[in-house]
Amino acid sequence: MQRIDPDRIPVPLPLFGTPTTRRLEQAAAATLPPHTLMQRAGLAVARLAMAIAPHARTVWVACGPGNNGGDGFEAALHLQQRGYAPTVTWIGDPSRLPTDALASLRRAQAAGVAIADEPPAMPDLVIDALLGLGSTRAPEGRMTQWLQRMHEGAVPVLAVDLPSGLDADTGRHAMDFIAGSARPAGAAARFCLSLLTLKPGLFTAEGRDWAGEVWFEDLGCGPAQGIAADAELAATPADPPRAHASHKGSYGDVAVLGGAPGMAGAAVLAATAALHAGAGRVFVGLLGAEVAWDSTQPELMFRAAGSLPVPGQTLVCGCGGGEAVRAVLPRALAHAGPLVLDADALNALAGDAQLQALVAAREAATVMTPHPLEAARLLGSDTRGVQADRLAAAQTLAERNRCTVVLKGSGSVVAHPGARPSINPTGNAWLATAGTGDVLAGMVGAALAEGRPPREAAIAAVWHHGALADRWPTDRPLTASALARRGA
Repeated sequence: MQRIDPDRIPVPLPLFGTPTTRRLEQAAAATLPPHTLMQRAGLAVARLAMAIAPHARTVWVACGPGNNGGDGFEAALHLQQRGYAPTVTWIGDPSRLPTDALASLRRAQAAGVAIADEPPAMPDLVIDALLGLGSTRAPEGRMTQWLQRMHEGAVPVLAVDLPSGLDADTGRHAMDFIAGSARPAGAAARFCLSLLTLKPGLFTAEGRDWAGEVWFEDLGCGPAQGIAADAELAATPADPPRAHASHKGSYGDVAVLGGAPGMAGAAVLAATAALHAGAGRVFVGLLGAEVAWDSTQPELMFRAAGSLPVPGQTLVCGCGGGEAVRAVLPRALAHAGPLVLDADALNALAGDAQLQALVAAREAATVMTPHPLEAARLLGSDTRGVQADRLAAAQTLAERNRCTVVLKGSGSVVAHPGARPSINPTGNAWLATAGTGDVLAGMVGAALAEGRPPREAAIAAVWHHGALADRWPTDRPLTASALARRGA
């Protein structure tokens, strides 16, 4: 069993959606005696439950009508055998239970596990085994009541394989517990034990809010063989060491083009972030003002916007660019070397087929960094459609524009033509403040200027951006300007 810790992922972890997990499950079951996978799953759930709440007496095990409920019956059996007091509540019909789940129900009953109509009044731990992989229906009736009860309280919740109602492929949740939100309401600690495979939906969209701390158990089946993963969870970046015999020219120049009237700060934030992320030199061309220098960051070199980029120079374009960026985009697309398109540059592209064609025709690396609304504009969709399947939206943009795409948000997705999407495991809600996207654009620019391939540069920059927020001191507000300086 393995806890998924963003700081300790040595190689990208494969993520498998519902169809591929089903195929792996069928292949594994074919080599084992009947009922083996469910028994292993139940034992693993019980072990993690005991680690989460070693002093718990009463454990509420909420079981559903399918094999996820069978895993819950097995977990209750093992807890009962180890001196705990599990109470199972069950929604189902014995005549319609899958074969393995029925066998587990009978085993739990034979062991004396209490099966009740209502949850215990004051449990010390809740095990959510109501709905699992492939469930397409929204919870209703008693199931809804039980889910509300377990997630509105302060009792730790351990989800079996997936939090009930969470889509394994997209991270979308099937019901709203708070008006206008699909995030859990209570303050309880949340855990999820993903079985056999890790699922993409645990790490993006609403998945991180619902799953909490994710653990993985391969049920003794080892790494998947012969079936390609649908996505991957980004590894902790291995940043290349810098040679002692190097100089500022060794790490590239970054030019930032943006900062229309009233939005100069966005361009300065991107430039500052590029500088602190390791770029050798950083130039700034403001679209709305002539600024000789920034007294808070004298290393930045300001130039007339029309002089940037120098041909072949790494360019970050669009941060605070407003409508003014539209006029400079054709030249930027033609002259820039590696290119980051952010914010208003993306909005300008969304309504201009000719500019989109120029992007797709570029030979140098291009990275787009849209948030969901910007992605929706580029796709001719809406934010709800993008968030309904973040991986598909990012991959569509990448293939259509022949570039790397960073779809920002909870579990940012990095997509690249011909490659499986990568989900970032770092970051938190402290990043939900103005200017942090400009900081990310600058960090991507610095990684490109250093010579990294675009997909690698994007994955590393997004990881570091989120990790800075994860390590932010709790007694200090996170602002974009402080983030750009890496907390200095």
